[in-house]
This record gives sequence, structure tokens and C-alpha cells, in this order.
Amino acid sequence: MHTDEISDISERRNWFYPVGQYFEFQLRTCENAQIRLAEIPKREETNGYDINLMNSISSIVKISDSSIQVSKDTPLLLDCTVLRRFWITWSQGVKVGRGRLNSDVLLDLQDATPVAIAAIAITTPAITAGGGEWQVKRDTGLCLPLKSYLKYSFYALLFVTQRSVLLLRLQDPMQNLSF
Repeated sequence: MHTDEISDISERRNWFYPVGQYFEFQLRTCENAQIRLAEIPKREETNGYDINLMNSISSIVKISDSSIQVSKDTPLLLDCTVLRRFWITWSQGVKVGRGRLNSDVLLDLQDATPVAIAAIAITTPAITAGGGEWQVKRDTGLCLPLKSYLKYSFYALLFVTQRSVLLLRLQDPMQNLSF
């Protein structure tokens, strides 16, 4: 899914309702990707956690209390040409890793007052050269529809529980969302 053409970050977020307490995905981007674990979907002022994956310093920050955070140097974490596999869990703190689920933990945030996660938002910021491509496991949950912006169309998708990958990719603004 390419999200680099829409300038307002709240409008670029693609939201999912998770069916479990984890999120698995593959990502191709040059510099930066953002994931929001949210208590309430599609609301910028919601409580939850912001996760930034970068080729410099990656982090997890609690939205309601930025003093609750963890960061780590992550050089060469992302790649412009190769899809890299990542995962996030939030059943016992918020953990971010790469590779197979629950392996190679990059970030681990323990929170004494954890937030109940009801939705996940993904985006590749417009400042990132070349945008980004996301591949999300089909059994992740329901993808929420976004409003139509100019010539962009977004559709609601129900991911089934089969273990396979659905690629969402926004192409040229004059084209439709393709699968």
C-alpha cells in the first residue's frame, strides 16, 4: 500500500481492527514507517502507542505520556528495494521485532498502565523518499475504509483466517487500488 501522495498524516493512515494481540507485516521503504496502536480507531487524539521504524533510531512512545518510551539505534533496518519482515505484539508490553513472530526483538516497552488496543494504523510519511510498500497478513483483521481523496479510492476488506498475504498497493493517482 503506497501512502506517500496524501499530505496530512491523519488522512494517510490505513486502519486495521486486529483479531489477535499481534500484527505481522512486510515493509519496503527507504527511511521511515509509522505504526499506531490505538485504543479508538481513526481518532488522532486516542490513547495508545506510536511506533517509528527508521534507519537511524526506532522507537515506541506512549501517546498519552511521552515519558513512557523506549528507543534503539537501528541502522540499516529498512530497505528501499527489499521487503523486510516485522512483527508487533502487545499482550505483555509492546514489543517490536523482525523476522518470525516473537523472534529478534528490537524494542520492548513495558507499561504499568497498558492501553487496550482496538486498532492499528500504518503509514509511510510523505517525507520518505519513494514512499513505501506494505504487505499485511490476511488474518490480521478488518481493514477500515478511508474517505475518498481526490482520485484515490480506498475499499473495506475483510481478511480471512487463512495464512496468506494480501498486498495492497496504491498506484498512480489516475488508477484504482489494485490487488
